[in-house]
Amino acid sequence: MRIPAAILLSIAVLAAGAARAQECRVLNVPLMQPKPDTEREWIGDRHGHHRARAGIAWLGAFTRNANYAEIRAIFDSEGLDLQISVSDLFVWWIMEDGLQWGGTPVADPIGWDSLEIVIDPAGIGPDPGGALPTAGALRILAANYPYNDPVGYPETALPHSCTRTWAGAGGSWAEVADPAAGERVWYHAHGSSWNEDPGPSDNTTTFDNGTVYSFFIPWSSLGLDSEPPSGGTMRMAVVVHDVDDPRDADTTGMDPPPSSRGSAEVGPLPDRAWPEGADPEDASTWGTIVLNQAPYAPPPVDSEEEITLYPGDVPEMRDVTIGGHSFIEDRWIDGGGDPAAYGWDSCMETRFGTAENLFVHPEGGPTHMCFFDRILMYWDLAAAIPSDHAVTRADLVLHHFGGDTNEDPGTPGFEVMTSPVQVHRIEGDWIDLPLDDCVTWNTAPLAAENVGYGEVEPIPEGGDRRDVSFDVTPLVARAVLRSEPLSIALYGADTTANTGKYFVSSEGGWEAANHPHLVVRHGPPSDPSTLPDASGCTLGVSEGLLPNPGTGTPEQPEPLSEIPEEPLPEPMPDAGEPPVDAGGCGCSIAA
Repeated sequence: MRIPAAILLSIAVLAAGAARAQECRVLNVPLMQPKPDTEREWIGDRHGHHRARAGIAWLGAFTRNANYAEIRAIFDSEGLDLQISVSDLFVWWIMEDGLQWGGTPVADPIGWDSLEIVIDPAGIGPDPGGALPTAGALRILAANYPYNDPVGYPETALPHSCTRTWAGAGGSWAEVADPAAGERVWYHAHGSSWNEDPGPSDNTTTFDNGTVYSFFIPWSSLGLDSEPPSGGTMRMAVVVHDVDDPRDADTTGMDPPPSSRGSAEVGPLPDRAWPEGADPEDASTWGTIVLNQAPYAPPPVDSEEEITLYPGDVPEMRDVTIGGHSFIEDRWIDGGGDPAAYGWDSCMETRFGTAENLFVHPEGGPTHMCFFDRILMYWDLAAAIPSDHAVTRADLVLHHFGGDTNEDPGTPGFEVMTSPVQVHRIEGDWIDLPLDDCVTWNTAPLAAENVGYGEVEPIPEGGDRRDVSFDVTPLVARAVLRSEPLSIALYGADTTANTGKYFVSSEGGWEAANHPHLVVRHGPPSDPSTLPDASGCTLGVSEGLLPNPGTGTPEQPEPLSEIPEEPLPEPMPDAGEPPVDAGGCGCSIAA
């Protein structure tokens, strides 16, 4: 059952453009063991063997002149490992010795496509509770560096010719030549470009794909003597600075401009950030990362009831895929591998509102951006579970019927493997119908916290479709206690190709039992005072989310006072009309 679309649309219109108050941005980061030094080819390979289990968050939008980025985070006994992949169709970067833009020296990343990160050990550092940024905080501005040459580990320690670094203390930043008195921060950035595009990322108006940034930040660089405790919290912000040439808007029939960017025609575009609107100079806009948070522990109950909720059992349920799946399925072959030929710049505006199938498909690099897909779901649970009950277990069950196949068996990075899927809490409004107003990849709210977890094994050739479960206990418990709907996104941190997994939506399936459903156990608590306080930003994580489950409960992260809406760029003149209805998806199944 659905609320009338007209009412939903009116609510969305009233909220558009307004700041959203009291929202949270939390990234739960797992503890993993790194590869030995002798097995690493570059700094980003430190945890490459299990980066699919990294905590993941995302930011921005993907259009001709807007950038999208994914943040993957892991920590170990030595430090924090960040990989941030930025999808950018026009990469303008420091390419030649002596090249300048607007009088800015080549070694200065300001004025180029670049990435800025803030890491503040506020909750666990040398000055816990002090004014932000605290002692030990780092702020790094980094750009892609000359010629895209791979640099072997560990030769890429900061300071680097294409970075600038600031150290925090007592509420302010001071630029430093060496980013830390202790062990140095390691940094690596490399471009990503199609073979058909002269490049890599050649400072012309032909399509590029983006840049992957990798950082390893030793604990000593943050003023810490040892690995932080389980449940320790730090503050973080990530800002993507984008500079494009106005001529990027229309490449039809024009000569490529010179590689030099020494003209005023090149200018900055709005920043994209995690959290939205994050400002390195304003600590109230920074998000929180939690290191190895303890799993959610439900209180004892006097009696327990198990219920199964299908879409028709609640006042409202919505589900939709956001991404570019069917768009690329339909156009990849005809495009002949040329991104411009199949509309790479508008693929993430695909609308799946009437689709009978759901898709999850993450990858690590920007090259396959238009294959990325994630699932959004909304469940109104108010009439199903009393708000004074404790939820002791909740599973989301989806019917898995297929996925990507091994097109090149034995090739590293292309083997179809089990997908670890994270379930993220969503704050913000979205709708799937009417189709013209259906949420897309570019208009969907960002994740508030990665919490739930499930693993999806590939179906072997000739194997049967089957149900798979995702542990969403903390998500359902929080929604019930706060008398809020359950709004979630399913997406993982896989970095290889062929990660796609296909499920049945509420509109599809062979029978009603194939539809998404929740299985929830709940009951009155033995002692009402033991009900968790759900007023904060986190209630704990699902037991399987972190490979080495933590034991520490963090101090409750502060909600952000305001998160501004980030408007999409104005449509580009030659972008064409985006696809409107991807309902068939090229692979629909009969209900």
